[in-house]
Amino acid sequence: MNPPPGSSVAIPVYSQLIFTFQLFETEIGDQDEDGVPSVLEDVNENGLEEDDDTDSDNRSNYLDPDDDGDGRPTEDEIEINEDGTITFTDTDGDGVVDSEDYLPFNPYKTYDDWGEFKDEYSQLFYTSDISELDIEGMIRDFRMIEDNLGKFGGEFYFIGTDIEAALKLAQTYCTRKVERGQLFYYDGSSLPDGYTLEQIHSACMSEMMAPHAPTDWTDTNGNFFTNDLANHVGIFERYRRAKVEGAFAGGGIANRNWNLRGAYYTSPQGYDPLTYKEGTPTWAYLEFLLIEFVPYIYAIYNDSRETFVDVTGNTKRLGGGPDWISGGRNFFLNYILRKWHNEGIYTLPSWASNTITQNLREYMSNVMSEVQEQYKTCPNFRLEDLFSSGVPPNGSCTYYEIGAWAHAYLSHKVGNPSVFNEVLMPKVNELGFDNAFQETFGLDFDQLNSEFKDFLSLPLEQQLEIIPDI
Repeated sequence: MNPPPGSSVAIPVYSQLIFTFQLFETEIGDQDEDGVPSVLEDVNENGLEEDDDTDSDNRSNYLDPDDDGDGRPTEDEIEINEDGTITFTDTDGDGVVDSEDYLPFNPYKTYDDWGEFKDEYSQLFYTSDISELDIEGMIRDFRMIEDNLGKFGGEFYFIGTDIEAALKLAQTYCTRKVERGQLFYYDGSSLPDGYTLEQIHSACMSEMMAPHAPTDWTDTNGNFFTNDLANHVGIFERYRRAKVEGAFAGGGIANRNWNLRGAYYTSPQGYDPLTYKEGTPTWAYLEFLLIEFVPYIYAIYNDSRETFVDVTGNTKRLGGGPDWISGGRNFFLNYILRKWHNEGIYTLPSWASNTITQNLREYMSNVMSEVQEQYKTCPNFRLEDLFSSGVPPNGSCTYYEIGAWAHAYLSHKVGNPSVFNEVLMPKVNELGFDNAFQETFGLDFDQLNSEFKDFLSLPLEQQLEIIPDI
């Protein structure tokens, strides 16, 4: 064998070669520059960093500067000691370190479960002045709804007429919110300057039950939920007053950043014959429960955190589609109520006549009468521009009645009255609302508005043919 050029030493073929080198310096890689070495981001400890993705955002932890997706950079959730070692803090003491904890100041939730189906039922809270029969009936119907439409967790509050009972429920509510850091003026991380936890709790009580709540927190200069506390009416208090007036009132709770969802309701009635109001359908409260539960489902399927303020001054999340999608839910909930009744899933109170006298076509016929009256004031309406009250240029047109018939029209088009919650909304996060809508129904909003107005010009008998005979 010839030696290499410039060398006088010949190395035989297949000889073992031994090299030595001296290491002067090492560097531990931190590819996302979050303060945690990439090798330590192997959470499942299988030797692979690539398959660890705590917040399921399709970015492995070692490439993700916010591993848990809570909006706080990982570097702010760890402590780097003087000797270079890292201390992984667990602020809320729930056993999950902050860098892996989706809500590091909430000891009751460690990961993002928004939109996740649950095995357990939602939590129901109610004032102590509600009769036992009304409570039992409400719980039975609410569990039936969840069994058939889905369990997504959350908390639901039912408010009666008694002030002291409402204050006691507000105490429970505020204790939960303070413990979980679910107040927009207190997220659990640090107290506002000059405030104690007791004052934060007191502020929450005012937010829910003013003017009946204590105001000992107002010796500071902070403005949390109002700059006019003297005229503020608390959230629970508004529902209490509505109940006193004999009204059904409800409102959704959906805060994506806190992972908080549920609803407020005026207290149940009609399950107990002593609270039944003559002339009211005996299934009225179930219908009322559905009125708030259906948009709650829609909200859960929308993963967006971005918000905007619409022309009516309401703050909403992007990605959920136009208002009539939720506002037109009365077609579906009246359909599903009758379907459950016919199939024996839902039963009326034992003391009530076991029948629902008005069929769906009769109900929708009455709704169409309202639609035609409104249509005269807004012949050029577009569904996506409708709100809960008439807003120019839509005259008196609202999404309630017109939206209900638009739901019916589209449900018939695809042969599925449950299409909105079973097909459309589950696609929204992946496709975006407009694409999900077009894929589900085979038309865009321009085509829908044109087709739907043609449909509204048909005789009532033809219109009712698309309504299930139920």
